[in-house]
This record gives sequence, C-alpha cells and structure tokens, in this order.
Amino acid sequence: MPRYFFDTLNGEHVVDRDGEVLLDNESARQAAIRVVSELTPMKASHLWAGDDFKVVIRDENGIIGFLTVMATRIP
Repeated sequence: MPRYFFDTLNGEHVVDRDGEVLLDNESARQAAIRVVSELTPMKASHLWAGDDFKVVIRDENGIIGFLTVMATRIP
C-alpha cells in the first residue's frame, strides 16, 4: 500500500515527513479532510484575517491534490 503525506501551508510550510500508509488516493482524500477538521480550529484566526489554510496531499511520486479552507467576511 502507498504512503501518503499531508503537508500544511498557512504562512509557513510544514512538511509531513512520516506520512501514513493508506489503501488508495480516495483514502488519502478522506484523511486530508480529517487533517483539516483537526487543524482548522487552531488556524481560525488566520482564516478570518483573509488567509487560507491548505493541506497538500502527496504520495511517494508527488502531489496528488490540495484541500484548501478559506473564510470570507461580509462587511
């Protein structure tokens, strides 16, 4: 089974060096949703400041996708 990595970008790039062995790309996409749901509360102030929070999904061959969370204030 392939190993997937979930890097985070939010003003700084945090590289996932350990990764997680998962069944397939769909499992990796679901895991990225879990990562976002766990980390978004800690990044909430950045989101409301106009920044986005991104999880980069990689496998051993490169990037397979991005999951981006952003917020917009209505004046």
